[in-house]
Amino acid sequence: MRPSAWHRYVAQIDPDLPPDFALANLRRSQWRNPHLPRLLFLGFGLYPLWTGIVIGVVLGIAKLSGIPIVSIVLGISYGISLTLVGGMMGAITIAVPFALMASVISGIVLGIWVGISGYFGGDIVTISVGIFALSLAGNINSTPKIRARYALHS
Repeated sequence: MRPSAWHRYVAQIDPDLPPDFALANLRRSQWRNPHLPRLLFLGFGLYPLWTGIVIGVVLGIAKLSGIPIVSIVLGISYGISLTLVGGMMGAITIAVPFALMASVISGIVLGIWVGISGYFGGDIVTISVGIFALSLAGNINSTPKIRARYALHS
């Protein structure tokens, strides 16, 4: 999603809500806004599903080189799980846009890595994927604030 579109969507939830809001900081009135459930459905429903599809396609193409189906299923499972759980934890505690970007990027990369390698270990690649995803998501989270309202000066 483009930053300007994100800012407009967040303003529909509440014009005073900062674009880098965390779910833990929402007020009761903001939770009742009909735009918020749609955002949560996209972030925690469709994004993990999309992540699993991307991993499945990439690993399906890589299967031509002899990757076992068990590794493909393992990679898809890890990718979807990381996108869902990591996204939820980050959205509650840090910021929703940060969590969505970090969880999708790390879910896809880690899911493909696990599918190709056939294992999940605490090695340097896993740590590098986490650092890479967090740095990319941090760039998304630090986009300039766009004001929805402009003052007219006469």
